[in-house]
Amino acid sequence: MTMNFLSTVFFVVVVLWQSTSEARRRCYGVGKLGGPLARVRSINSTNIGYFEGCEVVKGTMIFRHYAFRSDPRTNTPAMNASQLQALNSIKVITGFLFINAWAEDVTNFSAFKNLKKIKGKYLYNRVGAVVIQGFTNYNRNNTLIQIESLGFGSLKSIDNGNVYISQMVNLCYDQTVNWLSVVKNPIQYSGIRNGVLSWA
Repeated sequence: MTMNFLSTVFFVVVVLWQSTSEARRRCYGVGKLGGPLARVRSINSTNIGYFEGCEVVKGTMIFRHYAFRSDPRTNTPAMNASQLQALNSIKVITGFLFINAWAEDVTNFSAFKNLKKIKGKYLYNRVGAVVIQGFTNYNRNNTLIQIESLGFGSLKSIDNGNVYISQMVNLCYDQTVNWLSVVKNPIQYSGIRNGVLSWA
């Protein structure tokens, strides 16, 4: 009787541990799908820690320029290079990845070095699974001028949607990603203006 009871307790503990562990490996992205970042427009220094240990992001990941400068109105410090390491565990993004700025002293996106798949269930402007495009900010500085290479060493599949990479004058040819084999279901789209994909 005692052994059966102990076995049952052990089984319940193991199941609970597995469920908790699985929950930690899955997290919500930015936007309308729920979770703690449902009302957030960009990942920033106050919420990036949420992704630490996460392997599957349900939804999108958005990095906007204001996340990388301090905001005294909201008492939000600028996001820095060391904080980007919280993204190292991510393997799958079910929505899209949007980046229009990055930490100034980081020359690639190797924080996503373990990212293997972008499913593209939700797309930027209905077409973009990966959108990485710099722009000239209010100080007339290009927000991604420091980027020299991509650093997506593990990316093997973009199930749906297109890739848009532009406005990065120092980006060198990156052979770590064979886009022709990675992009599985490209979408025909002609709405590009001055090399930039914008909301329709």
